[in-house]
Amino acid sequence: MERPEIYTDNYNSLEEWIELRKRNEEFVYPQFFVPFREWMKDIEQKSDMEIKELLRILLQPYTLGVDTVDTYEFYKEYVQDKVNKEKNLQTYELCMNQLKYNERIYRIKNKQEAWEGLTWVLPLLNINPMKALKALGMYFDAECIYMPDDRIYGISDAMDIIEEKYIKSASDKNAYIFSLTSREFEILIAILYEALGYKVNLTKATRDGGKDIIAEINENERKEKVFVECKLYKTCELKKETVRALGYTMLSEEATRAVIFTSGYATKALKEMDTRIQIFDMEEMILLLNANLGERWYTDFERLKSNFVKN
Repeated sequence: MERPEIYTDNYNSLEEWIELRKRNEEFVYPQFFVPFREWMKDIEQKSDMEIKELLRILLQPYTLGVDTVDTYEFYKEYVQDKVNKEKNLQTYELCMNQLKYNERIYRIKNKQEAWEGLTWVLPLLNINPMKALKALGMYFDAECIYMPDDRIYGISDAMDIIEEKYIKSASDKNAYIFSLTSREFEILIAILYEALGYKVNLTKATRDGGKDIIAEINENERKEKVFVECKLYKTCELKKETVRALGYTMLSEEATRAVIFTSGYATKALKEMDTRIQIFDMEEMILLLNANLGERWYTDFERLKSNFVKN
């Protein structure tokens, strides 16, 4: 879906556009999506405050000029007239059912904003940005049929911004992981699995037969017993003997599947060696940590570790 190329001429930069949108004293287009996509190139240098200021604009509640009860009544009359001409009652029932399940109509009737605000996802960005993405995705699925283009692009921009800033950001996290002890690395991954909803058992810090963490979940139809092995390497490549040993352990102790987290290098062939075993390298691991513990997890690790040990 191509974006419109007709913008208002009362701004020349993103900063000017943001200021106009914040003041809300004159019309500006676009209202709810970012007019300068090249801004995304430097997103990692933008502060948390700058990012959230922009997201508040993209996700604020609003009502368009056509979002009125009169428009709703006009549409009903239009459909009724069309049905009378075509003698097709099925068309009328179909259109009326669509309106009946359109929550926007009820909000308009109750004198609320036609399009609800989504700024309530912002507190999730530093804790669990993946939940924020899922929330925006669900909102889009529920409302996209009636959603104006401006809002469609805005939701898309918001999701791109969250993914680039709060999930894909790596910065100095590699160095931080290398600074951990092997046990701290295991605790970090155990905390990740707790955030994913698993009950976690961290095995003793001894030779354990190829598993550092046992992660279990038993919710409705989801039942899993996952063996997790953590390999903190500075320069070493993950070896096939490690993968094979974990596979034997998983089989003998009836685990559902197994996962290896490694700060070292894992070849494509090694990742495909055993379909029951998933291997996450440094880049993939940081994406998971960012998504489920928040982009600043590494500055908060001591508190997270303390809470984990207490529990």
